[in-house]
Amino acid sequence: MTCTTRRLTRLAAACTLALVLPSLTLAQGAPADPAPQTAAGPHTLTVTVEGIETADGVIMAGLLKADPAGGRPRQVGGARVEAVAGSTTVTFTGLAAGDYAVRLFHDANANGEMETNAFGIPLEGYGFSNRARAGFGPPSFEEMKVTVTGDTATTAIMPY
Repeated sequence: MTCTTRRLTRLAAACTLALVLPSLTLAQGAPADPAPQTAAGPHTLTVTVEGIETADGVIMAGLLKADPAGGRPRQVGGARVEAVAGSTTVTFTGLAAGDYAVRLFHDANANGEMETNAFGIPLEGYGFSNRARAGFGPPSFEEMKVTVTGDTATTAIMPY
């Protein structure tokens, strides 16, 4: 990937984060909790987050569920877990069967906000379930989607 391509990808990611970050507020005030509850069913979704640069701060995650009426997916849960350099996991429990997606960011300074430069380019890592990547906008729900029918696992890559 060339330097110019990386810059364009980060710029597109900044636009993505404008959509992603406001809805992660469910997780912001919560204490670190490795197993947030959504109390809707018997299943779990475990997300392995890879590529975390440092153990500073926390990983903020938002759990999305598909709208059965075909509208925009809605956030149904959130989590905040301590960052671990390399990789860590976020587990959502009490899920009903269905299609979900997870979007996350590394809040390295634990201030509850994604840090960006003057152009809106992210300075902290972010990622999406199913290894989906931002291009010129956020990945679609279909790209991030994980179908939960039992205890299910997925991976998110956290580029910086």
